[in-house]
Parts: sequence; C-alpha cells; structure tokens
Amino acid sequence: MPLVGTDTRTSKGRTGAEIALAVEQVVAAVVDEHGLVEARDGLTLHSNLHDDLGMDEVDLINVLFRAEERFGLALPDNDIGPSSTVGDIVDLIAERLREKEVQSAQAQDSKEAWKELPEQEQPECTLVGPDQGVIAEDEVPELS
Repeated sequence: MPLVGTDTRTSKGRTGAEIALAVEQVVAAVVDEHGLVEARDGLTLHSNLHDDLGMDEVDLINVLFRAEERFGLALPDNDIGPSSTVGDIVDLIAERLREKEVQSAQAQDSKEAWKELPEQEQPECTLVGPDQGVIAEDEVPELS
C-alpha cells in the first residue's frame, strides 16, 4: 500500500507524495532484508519505526544511509530515533531538500552578482619572454 504524502512541492518539482513513495521503498527494503515481512503490510506514514516495524538502531541507520544515497543528502543520525515515524523521515527529507535548494539558489545568486559588478581598471603588466630577464653568465656577480 503506497504512502500518501503531503501536498508540498519543492522547487525542483518533487511532491511530498513522491518523497513519501521513495521513503516507503527504502523502509520496505530494510524491513524485507531483516525478515520483518508482517510489518511491511501495515506500512503507513504513521508507522512507528520501532514499535510498529520492529526496527532497531542499526535498521534506522541503514534507512537513513539509503535515503541519503537516494536523495543526495546528509541526514544526521540524531534527527531520527526509535520513536520516529515514517512520516518523520519524509518530513526530514523534504526539509533538507528545501534547504539544499535554497543554498543552491543563493550560490547561483552570488555568481550572478559578480557578473553585475563594474569592471575595474586592471594594472598593466609586462610579460617576460624567454629571452627577456635572463642574465648572461658574465654578468652574474661573484659571491665572495
């Protein structure tokens, strides 16, 4: 049974439902690997990771690691715990995606700001060619 996400949409077009579906797939894969098949049948946004799905700390870290890979994010371990729900993971990922998009937009704005700066006068410089600036052997001062 697919999860139903929120109606929020990130600027890259990801909806809460799309994020929720991806998180469901990640959680379901970890549940399946650990033989918690009965828990998978009742998987919803409100499913408690420990109480409803039987996950331990290693399972939680595995879920976060897979979600990081799936979404290209860093998810701190201390933001999700045994009392968290699947929806908490969805909310955390949606929040991190929004933060990432804001940072990306700010970085792009900074690049654009440099283009708008007036050109400054550049000091003239003289390039030294292969025959310029070379001291002849007879001109080298001797050290005493």
